[in-house]
Amino acid sequence: MNNSVALTKKFYDKSSILAAIAAYKGFANIKMDENHEYYICTVVSSKPDPQLVLKEFSNYVLGLMNL
Repeated sequence: MNNSVALTKKFYDKSSILAAIAAYKGFANIKMDENHEYYICTVVSSKPDPQLVLKEFSNYVLGLMNL
């Protein structure tokens, strides 16, 4: 099972992703890599199911962006 999500740079804000990673530190270790098109966020370890963490993480980033 893939524990990563690719967030497009055309839409997602890097500072919001970094803020979400910091907020999730209490229960998940998430690392971010990037290429020219995407921010790739990977759950390295977590207490809850990594797939659930990724779904909620993506929603949290959107909330931080104040869309």
